[in-house]
Amino acid sequence: MANTLKSMSNSPTCSAIAAAIESDPLARDILCFLSANENAMDTASGIAAWWLHNDEVAVQPSLHSLVLCGAIIAHTLRSGTTLYGLTQDFEVRAWLRSTFRAPGDRSSSAKGPMSPTHSVTPVSKP
Repeated sequence: MANTLKSMSNSPTCSAIAAAIESDPLARDILCFLSANENAMDTASGIAAWWLHNDEVAVQPSLHSLVLCGAIIAHTLRSGTTLYGLTQDFEVRAWLRSTFRAPGDRSSSAKGPMSPTHSVTPVSKP
């Protein structure tokens, strides 16, 4: 699957993101959620509790990795609270939509929030 994900874009950013989601299931889950909810933003605590049903301590390294590779952006508010959201980079957003599109879904992006019954399979180019 790694070669499939990396071959979908010649962009170094997309290649770095592909490597991150191949090696980190939480990073993959974060990006899966964001590909279906492109305007979503939350704190590490909120992402852990509401998006992933996991522990914030476990989620922090994945968020850090995704910020470093350019998949997400960290917005620090004046209060010191940091919100995480999807990058505004058009190419990365398009790549994520195609990577996390549900099988048989011909729309431009996955619909609805991630759920246990929603299978995510990377789409390879013919």
